[in-house]
Amino acid sequence: IVSQLHRGRHAIAITREDGLEVLVHVGLDTVKLQGRGFGALVEKGTALAILDRHDEAAGALAEAIRLRAGGAQLWLERSGILEALGRHDEALAACDETLRLRPGDADAMFLRAELLDALKRDAESLAAWDAVLALGDLRTFNFHGRRMRILTGDFQRLKAETSRARVLERLGRGGAGIEAFRRTLDEGVM
Repeated sequence: IVSQLHRGRHAIAITREDGLEVLVHVGLDTVKLQGRGFGALVEKGTALAILDRHDEAAGALAEAIRLRAGGAQLWLERSGILEALGRHDEALAACDETLRLRPGDADAMFLRAELLDALKRDAESLAAWDAVLALGDLRTFNFHGRRMRILTGDFQRLKAETSRARVLERLGRGGAGIEAFRRTLDEGVM
């Protein structure tokens, strides 16, 4: 697992499951380049989240955002980590920032709907689920800034419809939710 990423992106630390850490350094005097010519496909916060070290991951992503506030993916990852920590209000704010930087991002819209649902902000949650479902096919996802497509059933759409039906039930409109869910199954989403 990548456990450290030097700010200049020319050095990383890889930690094995047994705790042994290996430093990988690229080139001589590369620190002078200040990151030019190097790209990172993983951030320290992402690596820490994979290790289930969510508190540290949230802090690492906050630092990464401080250094690169316009990085929508950093905001989205921070939102997901804060959600895992149960810090839903903060996660929602990070998700909203993602959508400000990258309007219409399906992953951020889906997470935002989930967060509003978790906060029991039902009217907003219903509107958010409707916006997610209006996107149509939800079998795509963001992989390091690239859109990828899953070649299986549209499980995200099914989850969105199920969540929307649950919100409608809480709003006293359960029949409408069940009917919409039936239509989804009839459309052959799965």
